[in-house]
Amino acid sequence: MKGFDVCYARNGWRLLPARPRHHRRKTILNLLSLAVHEMRTPCSVVAGYLRLLQRDGGDPITDHQRKMMSEAEKSCARFIALISELSEISKLDSGAIALAHQPIDIFTLVEELAEHVHEASERHVRLTLKGEATGAPATGDAGRLRAAFQAVSERSCAKKSDRRR
Repeated sequence: MKGFDVCYARNGWRLLPARPRHHRRKTILNLLSLAVHEMRTPCSVVAGYLRLLQRDGGDPITDHQRKMMSEAEKSCARFIALISELSEISKLDSGAIALAHQPIDIFTLVEELAEHVHEASERHVRLTLKGEATGAPATGDAGRLRAAFQAVSERSCAKKSDRRR
């Protein structure tokens, strides 16, 4: 029996004869790109409305409501960051963007990030770094590594906070 691919067209899902692997990869990248766009738009709208509610001078908001809106806004920001990461992966995979290859010291990079993790102090999380003074030399894209380490540390803080509740 011949294989089939499931594809999404403007008028809905369709079953088409199987195409070579490179066509399927392109279809997956296109689907990922569409999903990124479709998820980012409503999440950005929700985050915008939350900011408006917090800054609006209308009816007074209780401290509890303000805290809940702030948490919802942070959740939207984390979701938008995740969506952006998916977009970056798609762009990297398709060759639309490339990684920089430069010498970096990972230990110095993580140490620098540890000083700026604001959410950790709010949630009573302490980050302790141990290592050699000589560091951990590597080659890579410092900006993308910084963003990845920051995302991991923020998610770790969020999970630590969730366990305390």
